[in-house]
Amino acid sequence: MNFKNLTFRGKPVYYGWVMVVGLSIVTMVSMGMLGINFGLFIEPMSRDLGVGQAFFGWAQSGRLLGSASSGFVLGHILDRYGSRVPLAIAGLLVLGAMLLIARVTEGWQLIALFVFVGLVGLQGVGGNLYTMVSVSNWFMRKRSKAMSRVFLGTPIGIFIVAPLTAYFIGTIGWRDTVLILGITGGLLVFLVGLFMRRRPKDMGQLMDGDSPGESQTPGEGSNEDEKQSAGAEVKEYSWTRAEALRSPAFWKLSVAFGMSVFSLSTVSLFRVPHFVNAGIDAQIVAYSLSVEAVAVFVVAIPVGYAAARFQLRYILIVSQVVSVSVILLLFVSTEVWQVFLVNSLFGVTATSQMITMSVIWPDYFGKDNVGVIRGLTMPITTALSFGGPPLAGMIYDNYGSYEPAWWISIFVIVASAILFFITPKPKLPAHARAVYG
Repeated sequence: MNFKNLTFRGKPVYYGWVMVVGLSIVTMVSMGMLGINFGLFIEPMSRDLGVGQAFFGWAQSGRLLGSASSGFVLGHILDRYGSRVPLAIAGLLVLGAMLLIARVTEGWQLIALFVFVGLVGLQGVGGNLYTMVSVSNWFMRKRSKAMSRVFLGTPIGIFIVAPLTAYFIGTIGWRDTVLILGITGGLLVFLVGLFMRRRPKDMGQLMDGDSPGESQTPGEGSNEDEKQSAGAEVKEYSWTRAEALRSPAFWKLSVAFGMSVFSLSTVSLFRVPHFVNAGIDAQIVAYSLSVEAVAVFVVAIPVGYAAARFQLRYILIVSQVVSVSVILLLFVSTEVWQVFLVNSLFGVTATSQMITMSVIWPDYFGKDNVGVIRGLTMPITTALSFGGPPLAGMIYDNYGSYEPAWWISIFVIVASAILFFITPKPKLPAHARAVYG
């Protein structure tokens, strides 16, 4: 099939939107490969393996550590070669890892495999590089719109996977459930990878699906190759790695996102066992995750539009306010309707942050080196977020409650919101201001 000549109702199809559909499928299936549904496995795996909940916290942190360790190299590969081959290989590697997870007999094996899954990079710190780099290379004016549509895969994945996971665990056990999710998800990621392309010029098209000679808006222009092929005016400056490292905005965003992931990963992992310990049936909790998916679906598109119209740091601050509300509600949520409310609000804040995190890096530093720049942030982000899940697990193992961990998360969220507030879009390097002003 000649993808360069795709049409719909007689009109040419911009291949960037084909990639958006593919990446949304990747986002969807990543929810089922021990992502959003990992909390449903904690109780049965804990009983079967004979380990405390701290092991699951260390597994989550191990995944973050793996993501940080490979981020710079993976970002460089994606910037230079695109996501086609790397994403296809990632699907097969995660499939293999899930097959091994289904056979673990000790807690350390689970942690080691989660480190490997993190190295693959499909579930990275604050969203995966495959999505961010691919969308940034195909969209500029419509970048936030495209990113929000990629993240529509998240609610679809949650809606489908959460209740199925709970059902399968209850009927065929957690090991066979991991096998089913791993094989299905890994193969889908592999197939999507085959459809990926690096840049619009590879398909004989222009950024955002523009016509030749159509100008780009400020801050969302094309690179030099696209300028030569389209005659489009260049308006977006892409920072080099060295320039980004000299920018205070790089460091402040890295620290703020690390703090944010500290809290998000802690709450995301342990809210399910928290509700189960409060007397809520695990299947009911799984259904509440499906309702969370509806909330995510409703909010994803508006967040994309807001990201195109308002300063991104303000969206992040609002999402942090919602995060604090979610954690405060965890202290008092003992009834079914409260569980549904908490998880719905968590979906809203997590999705808002994921979309905005993915857009803010190319918005602040341009798209040409965004994979490398984003990869450089991961060790910083991971160093700050690494301790959250295991700390919460150890607190529970020692005190039988997550409440001290929730209070720590609130303090960290407030600190990150302050950092977002004092981090506007950086001024361009002096040599670029005259041209890109």
